[in-house]
Amino acid sequence: MAKSINQRTANIIFKILNNKDEINNLTAKQAVELAFRNFVIINDDALELTEKAKRALARFNRNKNIANAVVDVEIAIKDILKEPGATTRHRQVWEKVGRDKYERDTVLQALNILRDKNILDIHKTSNNNFQVFWRLAQDKPTTPTFEINNE
Repeated sequence: MAKSINQRTANIIFKILNNKDEINNLTAKQAVELAFRNFVIINDDALELTEKAKRALARFNRNKNIANAVVDVEIAIKDILKEPGATTRHRQVWEKVGRDKYERDTVLQALNILRDKNILDIHKTSNNNFQVFWRLAQDKPTTPTFEINNE
């Protein structure tokens, strides 16, 4: 798995890609850091950004978008699931946070992250993926205990 970049490196790559900064105006430290990560190469005595740099920037932006979505989805979930034992489908959450703000997949990833943090839990009524409901993890039903002949 590729090592993620930080905000400073993302800003440098973004400025170069959008012609806001000339690649040959990089400081020595910036050029070495980018070269160490294989984000720049020397081509005909000039520095050039690699495809790896573009992919790293796209991955950084996607992860940043998902992190923002997690915050918005958590707020929406707490608003939707006010009543104890309430459940919801992902579409209702997606519409609450804004279908134009986030893609469906981003909302699903945010829901899964919240599940991994034990904030949400999945409730499936069947093996059909369209029958997946989300509920607060604290609302998970307890399994009943059975007694045999009052023992």
